[in-house]
Amino acid sequence: MTVNRVMKRTVATIVAILVIAAVLTVSFSACQTPQKNFEITDVSGEYGAKVYDYMNVLATDYAARTMATEGERKAAEYISSLMQGWGYTSDYSYEGITGLDGFKLGFTRYDGSSVKDQYAYNVIFEKKASEEQSLGRILLVGQYDNLYSETDGENEWQADGSYESGGAIAVMLTLAEAFKDADLDYDVTFAFFTGGSYTWMGAKHFVDNQKRADFDDMRLVINFSMLFGGDNLYLYTGEKETSYGNLLTQAGKGLTDIPLDKNITFATLESDAIFNYVHIGMLGNNYYFINKGIPTANFLSLNWSKKDNPMMTEMAGKTNIYHTKDDTFANLVSRKGEQGIKDMANNVVNSTLTVLDAGNAEVLQSALAKASDEGVNQTAQSAKTSSLLNIILKIVLIAAVFAAASAIKRYVQKHKDRYIVESAPEEEHTPEPFSDEFNQSHNKEVNKDNSVGGVKEDDDFKDDPFI
Repeated sequence: MTVNRVMKRTVATIVAILVIAAVLTVSFSACQTPQKNFEITDVSGEYGAKVYDYMNVLATDYAARTMATEGERKAAEYISSLMQGWGYTSDYSYEGITGLDGFKLGFTRYDGSSVKDQYAYNVIFEKKASEEQSLGRILLVGQYDNLYSETDGENEWQADGSYESGGAIAVMLTLAEAFKDADLDYDVTFAFFTGGSYTWMGAKHFVDNQKRADFDDMRLVINFSMLFGGDNLYLYTGEKETSYGNLLTQAGKGLTDIPLDKNITFATLESDAIFNYVHIGMLGNNYYFINKGIPTANFLSLNWSKKDNPMMTEMAGKTNIYHTKDDTFANLVSRKGEQGIKDMANNVVNSTLTVLDAGNAEVLQSALAKASDEGVNQTAQSAKTSSLLNIILKIVLIAAVFAAASAIKRYVQKHKDRYIVESAPEEEHTPEPFSDEFNQSHNKEVNKDNSVGGVKEDDDFKDDPFI
């Protein structure tokens, strides 16, 4: 085979490998470019005062709502009575109370005491879409429990949890009241979870008891987390830019951009979590839905850019009140001011109303339809999942390269007349008699046979071990 032939085959193989690698890289890594701007119908109203009033009621009449206590049951019944009064329905019922999902659990309180076989209660209600054919299911979720009954060994904390849960539940009740007569294109579920103070146990119970078909029907989960106790309002929609995240952010009112440095902690709450790390944007009821691949959004109030305290800073220059005795409605008003609470509350409610307004149903549906292709909430997988995917990708890539090379080789051999130029065979050359070339050739033949006992004359025996 000539140099020309080798070069042509080598070039063809290299080109094929590069093409296959490029195609595979694009097919595995390319996602749809998220849409950034949307034509949306803006919705606005005055809801801040209503949220503030609900917060006051929760802090005054239902302050003792710690999980697995009588106060939790009373708060659950209060929420149930409001939701039923507004015409919401529920598939859940416990001891004759509509909407209550009672379940047994065991856990350890902050003072180290153990709770075993005690009942806790999620409160679940829904409103069906106005049209016969729903566009899917949207969940509005938040926690309603607090740490009021925790003790320092002797005395109760008596923290009504207005920052941790009171503000979020007040927003959800305000939204439920606003939606009671609205025409919706989605089925909307209101889930008031317990156990938020203890690794969001109510949300975990809910998610663990859903069927696969239930997850398939979920289009979006909006979580209302710690609200009205921080400098800024944020809306976290995932680790990667998505069309639905851009839509929700565009519809948001009074939002602060999420910092690039999210103060990540390398820890997980579940062994099969999608991500091998967490940060404050993930640490809420939304965490368990993220791990199921459901598009999520999380409203929360703090000062995310500051690093004055571990994991998070609520307000610059002030100590945190989250999960302390100081998480009370009175302290919240003192720190944020009544009008500051009302303004931020109004922004949260109006942001959500705009997203779910019937006039924006089509654009929301379009954005959510792209979520799976955009790889929602799966940018940084757990080490276990990531390693498996990398191995599979490498195997596929290697197999494809070998298959391509083999196919090209067969093709080139089949069409060698078209691609391969054969060089002319070399002619046999016989030296002229008695010429210098002839004499040199003749001398070589003589010297080759001029030996004694098979040893050549010019052998100096240096390689013989016995000399």
